[in-house]
Amino acid sequence: KIRYQPNQQRHHGRIHGFTKIAQKRADPFMINDSPIHIEQNYSILIETPKSGVYQATAIGLPNCRAKGATRDIALQNIKQVLTDKLNHSEIVTLKIDTSQPEHFWTQFAGMFQHDPQFEDMLKDIQTYRQEVEVEDGK
Repeated sequence: KIRYQPNQQRHHGRIHGFTKIAQKRADPFMINDSPIHIEQNYSILIETPKSGVYQATAIGLPNCRAKGATRDIALQNIKQVLTDKLNHSEIVTLKIDTSQPEHFWTQFAGMFQHDPQFEDMLKDIQTYRQEVEVEDGK
C-alpha cells in the first residue's frame, strides 16, 4: 500500500512536493518493518482572478485544482487534493503498440533491385532529362 503526505519543502517561496510512503509487506526475512519515504515534487500554478479567489492547479494534472481565499489556503487545499488523489491511486506503465499498417507504395520499394537492365534505364532517363533541359535552355 502506498500513501502520500505533503512535505514542507520551499523553493522560491512555493511549497513543492509530496512524500510517498510505501508500506513494506510483512516479510519473514525483513528485520525492519518501517515505511519507505520517497519524495515527489509537483509544480503548482497559482492564479489570481479578478474575483480575488486564488486557484491552484497541479501542472500535468489538470483535474487537480483547488481554490482558496488566500494564496496559502489555496496551496493547503491543493496539497490536500493531491494527497487524497495519490492515496487512492496508483501509477502504472502501459506499453501501447503504435505501429501503423504498411503504406501502399512500400510494396514496390526495391522491386528492381536485381534487375540487370535497371541501371541502363536510369542512365537513359538521366540522358533524356539532360536533353530536355538543354532544349528548354536551363
